[in-house]
Amino acid sequence: MAVKQSYTDFIALVTARELSGQYKYYLSGVNQDIPSYYLFVYDGPQIYEEDIQDSDSVTHFETNYKSSWNKPIEKREPGTGLIQYKPRPVEATLYAQFIYFTTGVADSLDAPNDSWYIDVSTPGLTKVGARPPYNYYIDGGGYQLIGNMDGNSRIKFIMAPNIPEQYGGNVYLIQNKKIVRNDDSFVLEVPPKFVKYYPENPYANEIQIYIEHDEHSRMQIEFYARFYK
Repeated sequence: MAVKQSYTDFIALVTARELSGQYKYYLSGVNQDIPSYYLFVYDGPQIYEEDIQDSDSVTHFETNYKSSWNKPIEKREPGTGLIQYKPRPVEATLYAQFIYFTTGVADSLDAPNDSWYIDVSTPGLTKVGARPPYNYYIDGGGYQLIGNMDGNSRIKFIMAPNIPEQYGGNVYLIQNKKIVRNDDSFVLEVPPKFVKYYPENPYANEIQIYIEHDEHSRMQIEFYARFYK
């Protein structure tokens, strides 16, 4: 749940904790002609937000903060402030994990460990993902349709799908890939991406395959991902 507070307290929180502020500009009022801002910031999994419509607050925000907000969020080393970077390890163990499931069927998941899950609670949407409880690199993955196909389907492959984009989540490795035939398969090769495990927020290292399909469409899919641990 988002926390709302006064503009003064909101700005004090952002400043004291050196958080990365975000904003959306809009027009309010009866005639939709009053410049206004929706302000929000993430502090771990907690979101703080504030609407400002009065001219004093709007002017103060535009003068002092607007130019430095809505910036990409980078992880930095504590103490030095340098951007965190970790190259691919020279020695690492490859885990090629294969997952089998049927779209729209909750008990169809066949996965190598209990970090994987399937979510079919929304008709016409199947989400299969994992939250590995360790740091890892991921450098590729793909899928193969192993059963009959009916209807239309689109696939996304997302990292940190439950964390807003402005806080470093919702990274799309595959987006808008269509399944178009019964023997369809797709392999994605990407540079190794290091994912740091944050035990206080397991959603930060989550990966997910996200399939939009016709509500009654049932497709058997083999999905795999390559992890370096």
